[in-house]
Amino acid sequence: MPTFFLNNITGLQGSATARYLLDQPTPPTIVALCRDPTSPKAQAFQKQGVTLIKGDWDNAAAIEEGVKGSDAVFMNFMPDFNDWSANLRSANTTLAHCKTHAVPHVVLSSGVYVDNLAALGVQQDSMLGKILTTKADLEKAVKESGLNYTILRPANFMANYIDPFAQRQVLGLAETGVWKTALREDDKLPLISTQTIGRVAARALQEPVSLGQKTLTYADETLTLKEMFAVLSSKAGRELRMESLSEEEVEATKASNPFVAGQQAMRNMAQLVNVDKARKRMAEWGMEPVSFEEYLDSEAEGVKATYGRQ
Repeated sequence: MPTFFLNNITGLQGSATARYLLDQPTPPTIVALCRDPTSPKAQAFQKQGVTLIKGDWDNAAAIEEGVKGSDAVFMNFMPDFNDWSANLRSANTTLAHCKTHAVPHVVLSSGVYVDNLAALGVQQDSMLGKILTTKADLEKAVKESGLNYTILRPANFMANYIDPFAQRQVLGLAETGVWKTALREDDKLPLISTQTIGRVAARALQEPVSLGQKTLTYADETLTLKEMFAVLSSKAGRELRMESLSEEEVEATKASNPFVAGQQAMRNMAQLVNVDKARKRMAEWGMEPVSFEEYLDSEAEGVKATYGRQ
């Protein structure tokens, strides 16, 4: 069986990928980088046979230990707001070790906006611009590494609407029932479930030939904000609504608030994701898309924990 190295197994994408791989009839060997192998999530994976390597993204020796002997590597990063070069530095270290140890395939999780900063009106020196520029730099490093690669660009995470992500992504919604946002009710968002994130990443790791040298943008479904909030309210058992900021408020706050800037950019996200194409590809792989309603049902305890407090 193949061996896969994951550089972040306790994060949303890494854990979703690991869970899907481990649920297969004959699971692969999984080796994973982990800052704290004693954490409950890390321990749960270790009990399932995952080999944990203690270290962070700057630990070159730990990264090499994980890369060595792997058939594919999955890289996904969270932005480092204190050191914008940290993600690229770690990726370059990982890619160098992949070349040294002849790893056949590298998978990188990126973002849908990478090619569209100017079109979306995002200033490169803004916080959002720096986040997206970092992702673009990561993609460039992977493409120019000489390695076989797959780049994944997932849509808006359904997980953003339950804790712990909701605490930042929909600030104030759980406490007040109102989310003040740069988005409008009729804006359409392509959405991706945690389940599909894991399934697609696992597929990319397992298909180095058919998915090699490809960049895949993917989503489960597209909903307007009005439709999303109707579903979310129904599952939360209370009225939840959005309140759109005025254009003046958006312009006044987006430079200092990356979430507002991100929301403004998200107004055009549906134009960047061909959901029909993504669903067709998933059907060819034997995958059923997960609707927002189905996702919330699968996370019923999380929905209750997030919105049950008022």
